[in-house]
Amino acid sequence: MARKTILNLLVEVVDHFKKDVREMLESIIEQKFKELVKPRITADSEILLTREEVADMFKISLVTLHSWSNSNMLKPYKIGVHTYFKKSEVDNALKAKKAG
Repeated sequence: MARKTILNLLVEVVDHFKKDVREMLESIIEQKFKELVKPRITADSEILLTREEVADMFKISLVTLHSWSNSNMLKPYKIGVHTYFKKSEVDNALKAKKAG
């Protein structure tokens, strides 16, 4: 009888632990997701675009975009290990490309 009670208590503890871990993970995942989808805006209200977004806009590869960055056709901005481009500068470069 005591063995059954101890087993029932262990099952309850494990279930409670699983619930707590699930809630913590859901909270962490939700927070990280919000960080990923929030707009990337600089202090001067500039929208930042990822390398993939810029490459898609120009219909070029990431390798070509890297070459353009090295030749100062587009100025990259580093935030940590990530590279971004200011939308206004990309828009100007797009207009120049279409015009010339």
